Amino acid sequence: MKKKLLLALVVTGMFLLQACVTAKIASNKQADYTKKPKKIFILLNGAKASKYFFVEFTRSLQLKLTEKKIESTMYIRDELSLDSEGDINKKITEFNPEALLVMRQTVSHITNNYVDGGTFEISLIDGETKKTVWKSVFEIYSQFGLSEAVDTGVKKLYDKMVEDQIL
Repeated sequence: MKKKLLLALVVTGMFLLQACVTAKIASNKQADYTKKPKKIFILLNGAKASKYFFVEFTRSLQLKLTEKKIESTMYIRDELSLDSEGDINKKITEFNPEALLVMRQTVSHITNNYVDGGTFEISLIDGETKKTVWKSVFEIYSQFGLSEAVDTGVKKLYDKMVEDQIL
């Protein structure tokens, strides 16, 4: 009887740990945009308190893009960054991307002084026309573990970008 109870508790605990990350995304794509950029500059503007999450998130996203033969680089900026808009524009120009993926954190969710979620506005800007061609709102929440949140979040965002045919 004790073994069955223990097994039930372990299975229930495993289910709860797996279900503790939620990620939602909604998007809108310009209908006539058919390009699939092979060189993307990722610019992330986030809260300093969320830096550990978005550094790992962006690195994991870059790995997924590499699998699709997409070259990328990233620049992460928080409210204490000293680089000017001109400095950042210079980095973008030097990389010469086909598209700019701008991720801007709009909400940071904090529980007991621990960042456990956030909302991001994400835009894909065409490198040639400089127009926004895809936009999304991405929400992620995780009670347990940075790596679980990163894995779930990157998969959700990447899958949506493929579904919307921008990758």
